[in-house]
Amino acid sequence: MHDVIVIGGGSAGVAAALSAREAGAKSVCVIEEKLLGGDCPHEACVPSKVLLASARLYYKMAHEGGMFGVEAKSLSFDFARVVKRKTAVVNLITGNEKRLEKYLEMQKIDVVKGRAYFVDASTIRVGARVLKSKAFVIATGSVDITPPIHGIEETPYLTYADVTKLKKLPSSIAIIGAGPVGTEMATFFAEVGVKTALLQIAPHILPREDEELSVLAEARLRTLGVSVLTKTIALGLKKERKGIRLTYQTGKSPRKTMFVEKVLIASGKRPNVANLHLEAAGIKEENGKIELAPTLRTKAKNIFVAGDASSHLAFTHTAHYEGSIAGFNAANVSKPKSMQSVELGIVPRVTFTDPELASVGLTAQEAALAGHDIRILKTPLGVLGRAAVDGRREGMLKIIVEKKTDLILGAHMFGERSGEVIHEVALAMRTGVTAAVLQSGIRAYPTYSEGISLAQEL
Repeated sequence: MHDVIVIGGGSAGVAAALSAREAGAKSVCVIEEKLLGGDCPHEACVPSKVLLASARLYYKMAHEGGMFGVEAKSLSFDFARVVKRKTAVVNLITGNEKRLEKYLEMQKIDVVKGRAYFVDASTIRVGARVLKSKAFVIATGSVDITPPIHGIEETPYLTYADVTKLKKLPSSIAIIGAGPVGTEMATFFAEVGVKTALLQIAPHILPREDEELSVLAEARLRTLGVSVLTKTIALGLKKERKGIRLTYQTGKSPRKTMFVEKVLIASGKRPNVANLHLEAAGIKEENGKIELAPTLRTKAKNIFVAGDASSHLAFTHTAHYEGSIAGFNAANVSKPKSMQSVELGIVPRVTFTDPELASVGLTAQEAALAGHDIRILKTPLGVLGRAAVDGRREGMLKIIVEKKTDLILGAHMFGERSGEVIHEVALAMRTGVTAAVLQSGIRAYPTYSEGISLAQEL
């Protein structure tokens, strides 16, 4: 009998196992079907950012180098070498899972490979093995959503994981879905010269983000050469001799077709819980969503859920955070009053386009809908000395402030170093620092952080 069994060895699962051990659980086990560490370091976040780093450097040299007095007479993009570096970086970070497996072993955490499913609320089966535990943490991550496009089942298409494993670049690609994954992939392909189309059913790309900044990001993608089709739905896919025929419709316009070498589906993700036999444990799920208490506990009092499987925020950093909470609570399953609750109101996020779009907290629209009386502070990044030095003057920083309290409700930035600058505002929100106090801080010159000091109502 284990104290805690964690199903899933990604960011949430590993954090849960380590947290459970630290909280006093003596017998902890992690079940992982694929690679320890999860999708992010092996197939998603890390490899995609390596590709983006190479693409960004190539594009800058090819299209912007002259501005800096730098000319490359025989510039080329060697995709095979980029892929080789991607593999090296992934191995450096993950140790090809062996390093993590050894670390868990040092922490006296058992690792079992295979697919787990519930027999009852205290028992799971992994292959031929039957394991029992006082408590469980479900940390099985998420799976891609396959949109209802006619012919998709018969047509070969790429996922984000497939892109990081390509042997050669396609001549053209259509990307269906313009959330973070779709826009990042569009950035990569466009910057290395692949003819790229990006289809989005919503009126703007990155629909979760501040609309004004989404429009700026969309304009930037067009500058890179991306054909951005918003208010557009993909209707059909068919593999033909000329390539893949994609039928689509924009608004109420007549249907159109395009031919591309590859299609990438980036329509989002859903919790990966369908094969866990949750009903055997007394847990109900609807479209992958499980009802959870703030402690991440399910209706089965000894079973918790963390990470992408929780249907909360599908980020690696939130998965790690939720895993730590769930692991602690699972170790204290017999002491409900000592359990911790998750707080996900202040979570920074970054979309790694070129430049980046970063956010934390509420948008102006969300704040207004929630009944806040707000003022909006803005800094066009073109006024910053660092932006002039870098030759990247596009973009904007927005800070959403509640008028009565002067507390910060959210911040949004599209521009260079956005993913770094946003954390300063997130910390201010976390500690209850007012906008006036945040802006009064001394910031080094020339930096993008000066945008915080200079933000004002425009």
